Amino acid sequence: MKDIYLEIMEKAVGAYTVPLIEDYIAQVRREGLTEHGFPRLTADVGILVAHGRMTHLRGLFVELMDLCCREIPVAFKRSGGRVGNEFSVKEIVMCLLTLEEYDAFPEEIGRWKEAIRAMDPYAIYGQIAPVPPIPMANWAAFAAASEQLRIYAGLGAPTSAAFVDNQVASQLFNFDENGMYRDPNEPFVYDLTTRLQLSLAMHYGYNGSNSKALGDYLALGSVQTPLMQSVTGEIPFGGRSNQFLHNEPTFAALFEYEARQHKKKGDLKKAGQCKDAAMLCARNTLGWLNTEHVYHIKNGYDPFSGFGCEAYGYFHKYMVTVASFAHFAYLLADDTIEPQPCAAASENHIHSTSEHFHKTFVKFGDYFLEYETRADFHYDCNGLGRVHRRGAPSPICLSVPVTPTPSYGLDITNPGPLSVCAGMEADGKTQFSCEEGTVFELMEQSVSEKAARVHWRVTLPNGCAFTEDCTVDGTGVALRYASEGDISVRLPLFETDGWRKSRVECDGASCRVLYEGWQCRYDADAPILPQPEAYANRNGHYRSALIRGDKSVQIHISIEKAR
Repeated sequence: MKDIYLEIMEKAVGAYTVPLIEDYIAQVRREGLTEHGFPRLTADVGILVAHGRMTHLRGLFVELMDLCCREIPVAFKRSGGRVGNEFSVKEIVMCLLTLEEYDAFPEEIGRWKEAIRAMDPYAIYGQIAPVPPIPMANWAAFAAASEQLRIYAGLGAPTSAAFVDNQVASQLFNFDENGMYRDPNEPFVYDLTTRLQLSLAMHYGYNGSNSKALGDYLALGSVQTPLMQSVTGEIPFGGRSNQFLHNEPTFAALFEYEARQHKKKGDLKKAGQCKDAAMLCARNTLGWLNTEHVYHIKNGYDPFSGFGCEAYGYFHKYMVTVASFAHFAYLLADDTIEPQPCAAASENHIHSTSEHFHKTFVKFGDYFLEYETRADFHYDCNGLGRVHRRGAPSPICLSVPVTPTPSYGLDITNPGPLSVCAGMEADGKTQFSCEEGTVFELMEQSVSEKAARVHWRVTLPNGCAFTEDCTVDGTGVALRYASEGDISVRLPLFETDGWRKSRVECDGASCRVLYEGWQCRYDADAPILPQPEAYANRNGHYRSALIRGDKSVQIHISIEKAR
């Protein structure tokens, strides 16, 4: 089973042609090491070559590794800033361990190991916790994992163990009551990624004075992880670095670690469910990597255009990150664990995070919904921001909401926020529940054999209020909005992912979005009126549709194979 991760690695690294790698080498020779994409590529090439894959890169790998071992020890001091050694050291050490295991590059490995062994942790990392520790950003967790890998490989410094222990202590301040990691503004990617780094430290032998407290937090978090996974295998939307292809390998690696922990406790059912969840993530990633064009983010725009990407999320760094995190999953995978149907595959549930992450997830049958109730408007907006159906293209209804103030690149300016949302007029202006300042109160929730239901009271910034009743069953999603006055509802109509276009057909109170052999159908109790304004999120372009009702609006959303 774990070989699927090597397949993911090979496809991700295969996006880097020999001329591209040679240009990258020339850049680092010219400018020095300035970020961690280059060491990641180096490590992943070496690991694949050791496994007998991509052996045409064998000669280039020696150049890559020589450069890394020359640059990593001096890059931080020379730059006077952050060069990403917190990320790089761990992955270079993992590569060295793999080379040693497969007896690869026996003439060179000695000098590479000595270069890594000679490093002082206090001289190569930028995020160093003081003594006594204070809360530190997630790079401190990456540094802890990197230094623990050095210890595991016998390449650590005399101060490495104390360094790791203090770094871990600085991270214990950052967990919520559910064991989820609170990076600033609570982006989901950095909950998962940081928990994974600390899990790697534990897996590779961290047993310092903070190991029990860390283990307890990680165990708490493992309860949350499966309940947040979509039926597509994807991580939740929310915050920065979302919708990149490395998101699901991160999820998979964390599930593989959690599978091992459940096995140690003798709970083979939960272990098998985590293994199944990891495979769901892996298959999702392969689906993207097996397309005609290669992307590092979930859209079809030129990967060098920056569409959907933060400034730091460029191709060189984040394409190879797919491979790196897939390798973490490979190392953590225990294939003696027999998969059992995971929550995303077999269970029906409603799950709300702590108030810090402000999400509610609804899973029933083949459908998965995600509500955002207090968005970071640099990335998202409020309301029903995700409607997924198993097997269907994720953006056909909505996978991540639209923000009017994106901290990532787009090719248009959004006229406002957009989710599946409702609005009311006050003082001549209509405000919608997707807008900042909306208050959501979850009044009722229930799960039965027939359906899952959530009932909200929603108060708009203008003071108007309505109820939103959402029922998910085998036929799709039924929404009913009710108020004391006129109410309007907005729907997203997906247009293009930048490469492939949809076809939108609206007729009276029905609308269909046809895309990649699937249809998203909206049926309402009033006319659905397509609007002219264009919107965009990380996945592509949308239009909106408007429904107006007297005191209530009812809509049914279904996603099915197109006939």
